[in-house]
Amino acid sequence: MKHKITAVIVNWNKKDDVIKLLESLLLLNFKDLTVVVVDNASTDGSGDALRHYGSKMHLVENSENLGGTGGFNSGIRYALDHTQQDLIWLLDNDATVAPDSLDYLVAAMEQDPLIALAGSRIVNSNNLDAVVETGAFISWRNGNVTALNRNARNSALGDDVIDVDYVAACSALVRVNALSSAGLMDERYFLLWDDMDWGACFKRRGYRVVCAMGSVAYHPAFTEKRSVVVDNYYGIRNPLLAVSKYTCGITRLQGLLSILSRAGVLSALFYLSGATSVARLCRTAVADFLTDTWGKVDFDLNAAGCRVREKLPINSLYEKKVLVLPTGNGDEINCLALLSSDFRRRGGKLSLLIQKDRRFLFEGKGFDEIVDFEADMKRHPFATIIRFTQLAFAGFDAAVKPSSTKVTPLSFAIRKVYVFDALDKEVLPTREGISALPAIFALLAISMILMILVFPLVYLKSVKYHYQQEG
Repeated sequence: MKHKITAVIVNWNKKDDVIKLLESLLLLNFKDLTVVVVDNASTDGSGDALRHYGSKMHLVENSENLGGTGGFNSGIRYALDHTQQDLIWLLDNDATVAPDSLDYLVAAMEQDPLIALAGSRIVNSNNLDAVVETGAFISWRNGNVTALNRNARNSALGDDVIDVDYVAACSALVRVNALSSAGLMDERYFLLWDDMDWGACFKRRGYRVVCAMGSVAYHPAFTEKRSVVVDNYYGIRNPLLAVSKYTCGITRLQGLLSILSRAGVLSALFYLSGATSVARLCRTAVADFLTDTWGKVDFDLNAAGCRVREKLPINSLYEKKVLVLPTGNGDEINCLALLSSDFRRRGGKLSLLIQKDRRFLFEGKGFDEIVDFEADMKRHPFATIIRFTQLAFAGFDAAVKPSSTKVTPLSFAIRKVYVFDALDKEVLPTREGISALPAIFALLAISMILMILVFPLVYLKSVKYHYQQEG
């Protein structure tokens, strides 16, 4: 069966990346592909570069940054109005694709007319034997998702077609005739949970969402590139909306409480770490849900760091037993890994604390020891308590955070905690550490009380969003 397919790419300030993606599309086995690129008001020269790229590409230039949801919807609308197709292929601008990636997606669609979305196996472009994810399952009771095969070995997976709850818009093929039922993406999200919402929307209408494991797209690991705003604003506000739309009864109650408790814990941890602006951001996410404030949030990333105190050179820790905390992305953690030999030469030791599903990314990077823990602490409370106790008695002199934009309660098991400044090779002391345990317990109690007080308002607002969804 011959298909008419349009690829829709959303770009914002990634000129070089989007050109690489377009080059990879030229190598596809599938040659009759129409390409639409939506530029979200980039300021890095993307518009000029794309205008001169080639006549076979359609360029849609938005006057403002509409995010992933608004960008993809702009491209889908353009495709529906100007091109003839039965399938639309959504692609992230910083992805590239294997030559047969589209063939596998199309083959999956041909298996069953009820398949509305087919996604690719996403492989880490910085580590080709590591899988980013192969779709995911949504836990409505916890208000989060569990990525399938996250950081699994790429070489260990086959090319099956598997049912999931959602596939990332990084590479997702959508059946056009299913759009008449499910509609376009909900633009309130701006980014994050938009593709999760879409998957839930299709499945609620009786369609299937699958990952075609044989289809490969290359993209940096999601766990290693998410910003402080994504995690602590969109990661709170947006799941509140999704839980409201698709759940009811006890499931909604559990989901909303779980997200609110996460917001309270994060707010308390950030406040005590000194990143008070991020603590406010967590609370703003809840407030914006209550006030129907959607789209993009204004937040100065330069203000996300801890309060500056007296700095110390990193070499002042070389003779000590130091634990690197998992509060950074891959590049930030690996920057500290490069100092492992300096620690060893001075008689010190540099170990890494990392989530189990990220451990594979840092093995062999130079750390003297890797200590892992369950990423979802709420689902594994006893394992977390055991790991906290083990860290408290492991004899670490200090812990170093690769970045101030993430927090972990495990930092309070260590005597002293510092933030690493990679530019100046210095460390800044924080207020975290085992001596701050009474303070964090007090802050957590206050945060939980506040969230409990605001819960009735959140629940009533949630009911409103649910009935709007039911139409």
